Amino acid sequence: MNYVYLLRCGDDSLYCGWTTDLQNRLKAHTSGKGAKYTRSRLPVTLVWWKTFATRQEAMSREWHIKHLSKAEKEALIQKERQSRSKTMELFEGRPEDIAGRLPREIRTYDFLDRLGIHYQRTDHDRADNMEACNRIDAVLGVLICKNLFLCNRQQTVFYLLMMPGDKKFKTKELSAQIGSARLSFADSDAMLKYLDIEPGAVSVMGLMNDTSHVVHLLIDEDVLKGEFLGCHPCVCTSSLKIKTRDITELFLPATGHDYEVVHLTGVD
Repeated sequence: MNYVYLLRCGDDSLYCGWTTDLQNRLKAHTSGKGAKYTRSRLPVTLVWWKTFATRQEAMSREWHIKHLSKAEKEALIQKERQSRSKTMELFEGRPEDIAGRLPREIRTYDFLDRLGIHYQRTDHDRADNMEACNRIDAVLGVLICKNLFLCNRQQTVFYLLMMPGDKKFKTKELSAQIGSARLSFADSDAMLKYLDIEPGAVSVMGLMNDTSHVVHLLIDEDVLKGEFLGCHPCVCTSSLKIKTRDITELFLPATGHDYEVVHLTGVD
């Protein structure tokens, strides 16, 4: 498969590239080992991509996009966003057409399908605000879990916290319950290393990639009370609706992870 993609850099400029392995190329860019242009403009975020059957088609499209103005590139990104938002609906299971989808997303569907876990899916633009999140919740019929990737001060112990999306996170409240002082948000490098996930797509699904069992899963008790939960399939442009029991009784055992229940109030 041949990919042409756009990255938004830390200075808000846009970088266009071509590759046959989008996932590994993104890892290189985000870790500062990609193109000279992006190395000096971290962090970078994937904002647009397309697939092409042949190398010639991809390189031709890349050349065309590189010669567009910044405004024209922004219009290209916006057009894709509008297309996704107009067609957002609930689907059963994995997409029939996987063209343009990242390998980490496809691996998530493969993993769930092997376990016989039923799930529903909706595709959407990256949710950067509450309005977008609310639209996704409405389609799924369930609140998307808030998933936080945390670590201790020494960055030697990592935690994935699942909590209701409408509950505030208080660091001191959690630290006291798990006996870990000075919790903070883990960086994107650790996120990629252990969960193979980029910022904005943190999800319990990432635990299938943590084969060394470095990450400790924490689940707020209110999440476990719901019949269903919502999560990303390791990308921020799709969301899944899965039975909570299927996560705790099928998915987690298959990944080799246990979980600790925590009680969070979100009260100051």
